[in-house]
Amino acid sequence: MFTRVKFLSLSRKQQHKHLMRLLAHAVAQDLPISDYNRLASFLGFPLLDMQTESISDRYHLHAKEALPHIKESDLLRFRCVDRLSRAPWLPVDIYLDALRSAANVGSILRTVEAFRLGTVFLSPRCAGLDRKKCRDSAMGCDMIVPVHTIPNPSSLRKPWVALEVAEGAASLDAFTFPPEMTLIVGNEEYGIAKPLLDQCDHIVQIPLVGSKNSLNVAAAFAVAAFSLRIQLDKKEEKNMLET
Repeated sequence: MFTRVKFLSLSRKQQHKHLMRLLAHAVAQDLPISDYNRLASFLGFPLLDMQTESISDRYHLHAKEALPHIKESDLLRFRCVDRLSRAPWLPVDIYLDALRSAANVGSILRTVEAFRLGTVFLSPRCAGLDRKKCRDSAMGCDMIVPVHTIPNPSSLRKPWVALEVAEGAASLDAFTFPPEMTLIVGNEEYGIAKPLLDQCDHIVQIPLVGSKNSLNVAAAFAVAAFSLRIQLDKKEEKNMLET
């Protein structure tokens, strides 16, 4: 444990880095922040309570002083204040067809975990977990969500639902999701490969009113994942009430 003299002998950067880590550890482990408050008081900071916004603001202050090039993931990892979820996983497979961006794949993994959708399957041409950017974007969800690279989706759950901008596609807000299914997402540039799209049982698209006819693939997936989870949860609640 630092004494006042020893703590003040550290460089300014070291002081803020230590306070940043102390604060993040306390929140992640749901521990008291008395040790943090004691050291922070040596620098003239007022005592901090456990309100999320106050802790987040203070953490960001320390991070900016401690890290010369702050990354978004360094900030968000704290702001999430993760807790172990006991929410059930849905019987939904996710198939990513030739996504090239590791950041998009990682972001989709994070969304899958957030809504507890199920298992993610990558086509051979997808960016995978061997890419650091994928793991960074997933923010730990690559350790929670089951991820497999497979040669083709033939063994995945039926029916297959494609998320794609296509003529005749059903509007997402009017589509009834089946209780078990595979949701297929395509390449950032050219979408789902036509031979695969032709095998899909349903095609859905997000109704947009702006000038652009599509969203970033990770953003589009998040919209669809939210709609899917809400709809299937409501079905489950209705079934429970009727039994």
